[in-house]
Amino acid sequence: MADPYSPLTSVMTPGSYGGQTNSTLVDLQEKPVGGLVQVAGWEGFDSLIGQVLGLAHPLSFHTAQEAKGCTIFKIAPARVMIQHDDPDQLARLTTSLSPEQAGVVALENARCRLHLSGAEVEAVLQRVAALDFSRAEFPVGEFRQSGIHHVAVMFHRTSDQGFDLFVPTTWAMSVFDYLRDAAWNFGLTISSPA
Repeated sequence: MADPYSPLTSVMTPGSYGGQTNSTLVDLQEKPVGGLVQVAGWEGFDSLIGQVLGLAHPLSFHTAQEAKGCTIFKIAPARVMIQHDDPDQLARLTTSLSPEQAGVVALENARCRLHLSGAEVEAVLQRVAALDFSRAEFPVGEFRQSGIHHVAVMFHRTSDQGFDLFVPTTWAMSVFDYLRDAAWNFGLTISSPA
């Protein structure tokens, strides 16, 4: 499979920008999506996915789960989004699902994955999305779906000061512009893609 082309390649020039001192408090980097699918099913879907992926706990909204190298996000009733760094491994896992059990849609070409981190990451995200990004309300390992200027974005808190954002590829440049502008006063480092 060919590597997906990112629309951000031409605009994410590595370097430090903005800020009122010589320090930067926010880092923005594009990360490879890897394999990304949405899986939807019918009655008994949660237990089916639990068996296929070997989940130790039932699926729950807002809490991402890790199993077999995958990160699983329950995004709606009987619907999950699954990310794996290796698209081939994810394909092997999902081929065990028959069309009668669940529908599988590949999203790796439909999404970009941005990683935003740093001491002021919560303040930056608070400027662009109507969510409480504080650690008390949005702990590590949880995710939320919201929007940045009418663009649907999934936010996944990966560390105390880090978030992965899954953004529709079509709108990735617009979301990047909003994030860059929101982070400018804090000082922004744009890192080379991971």
